[in-house]
Amino acid sequence: MNSNPVSRSAKARAAADLPPWKGEPLVRRGQRLVYEMEDFDDADGSAFLIRDTGATGERLSFEWIGAEGLGDSILGLTTEALESARTMLRFSQGSVSTYDGVQRSGAPFVHSRPPGKIFTDHLPPFLLCRDTLRALRSGAPFTVVGEWVDDREHPMQVVGIDACPVIVDGKVRKIPVVVAQGKEITLWIVNDERWPILVKREEYDNGWLLTRIDSAQQSGAPFI
Repeated sequence: MNSNPVSRSAKARAAADLPPWKGEPLVRRGQRLVYEMEDFDDADGSAFLIRDTGATGERLSFEWIGAEGLGDSILGLTTEALESARTMLRFSQGSVSTYDGVQRSGAPFVHSRPPGKIFTDHLPPFLLCRDTLRALRSGAPFTVVGEWVDDREHPMQVVGIDACPVIVDGKVRKIPVVVAQGKEITLWIVNDERWPILVKREEYDNGWLLTRIDSAQQSGAPFI
């Protein structure tokens, strides 16, 4: 995940000093979030096209399209998932699957589910749940579930603030983020109480990186 390096030298701040997101929501109808993903045996792109967010952000539906047009599944998330889901949907090589949060050596941990599913207990890799963001903001201890690392819960702490360059409708824009780190995981989080987007996620040499955001007017363009 070296295509968009982000400095980690920012001085850690008290929770009350963390800058809140003040721009337009990064998750809104017609918006497309374009990510690069790398894992142990694959490196490709994914686009997440936002279809619906409800009147007040009480739900989310989105379409996933892989690097070669694979996937193209429309998935939905309930309020429960947005508020408190701990585990992530897995998007790779044209398939969507779920992760049970417990990876054992030599044992399978991914369980496939059909496209078109509405989830109450999983999130896409571009979101944190709101409960986790609230804990982060309050200065309380918090944990996240890994996508590639082995343990179920990973203690995290805020280590600083930063700004990540992202192409927004064709222009490079610096997106302010909060940086949180654990033993094996580092997250770059948009401090938006409704839509806590992950701009970047690193686990070992694996991770997700937000490279581009296209508005509804731009979302017809190819993303790879």
